[in-house]
Amino acid sequence: MFYNLYWKFIKKNWKAYIIYFIVLAAIPLNNTILPHYYGEIINLLKKGDFNDGKVSFIILLGVWILIQIFNLTSSYLNTYLMPKFQSFIRQYFFNKIIESYSENFRELELGHIIAKIIRSPGIVQNIFVEIRDFVFQNTLIILSNFIYLTSHNKQLGMVFLASIVVIYLLSLWYYKSCNGYIKKTEEAYDSVHEQIQDTLQNLLSIYTCQKAGDEKDRVKEFNKITNKSQVETGNCNNKFRIIYSIVYIIIFIALNYTAYKLYRSGAIKLDAIVSIFIINYSIFNELSQFYYDAHSFMNVYTKVNHITKFIE
Repeated sequence: MFYNLYWKFIKKNWKAYIIYFIVLAAIPLNNTILPHYYGEIINLLKKGDFNDGKVSFIILLGVWILIQIFNLTSSYLNTYLMPKFQSFIRQYFFNKIIESYSENFRELELGHIIAKIIRSPGIVQNIFVEIRDFVFQNTLIILSNFIYLTSHNKQLGMVFLASIVVIYLLSLWYYKSCNGYIKKTEEAYDSVHEQIQDTLQNLLSIYTCQKAGDEKDRVKEFNKITNKSQVETGNCNNKFRIIYSIVYIIIFIALNYTAYKLYRSGAIKLDAIVSIFIINYSIFNELSQFYYDAHSFMNVYTKVNHITKFIE
């Protein structure tokens, strides 16, 4: 469901997305090409080769300017696509609600519906951002770094690929472990909104029967359930944050140790290892963000599925 919606939107705006996918080239340029040329300049300056150093600096500057142009273009495209995407999703949700109740008419669960409508703008915006950041950007970063490291030595590329597989499996474990808590929290939110909606619709009878205190206590109990669900979700997230951190450190050590070992065996030259160490540091920074990307993506994915299952 999640991907089908986004794919429909891409097909409706395919011309803009052709440009969008082209400017995504800024990602490998920034994460692979720039660190490579930084290493190249350091090596040339160490050798005293200032002429080639100037050429590399000019190339580095040209790549940096190209990245800025791509980023600016991406920013304009986001300004154009984001409102269209929000309208597209909102219209889809509204149409689904109308169609679902027309085929099987029943009393509207206004609290649940209003809760979803209230939260939908933020969720819709997050769908757009998370698909861009988690899916597109991470895919390009992984591919560009894998190609670069493999071009220097296949063993180095295999170690990097194995690291990505480990992180992917960890992310699956993370999703399966914490996804249920997010669903539970969403259901708790819906219940609280339903109770508030019910209370506000019956205020006159509540005042007449002098039940205001009872209503406050009733909603307070539902808030306690919501708070408990949020704490459980947070504890699950924190557990995996620790696991991700340990895995990052192991990967960082493995990549740099492999590069050092290959250098000592003569499989990699000194010129190359400087660039590789810089790339490895860049990889470590990117991997450090992967937990947050996975966390945000899982939240958005679960919330969208929760909404679509409710209205279908």
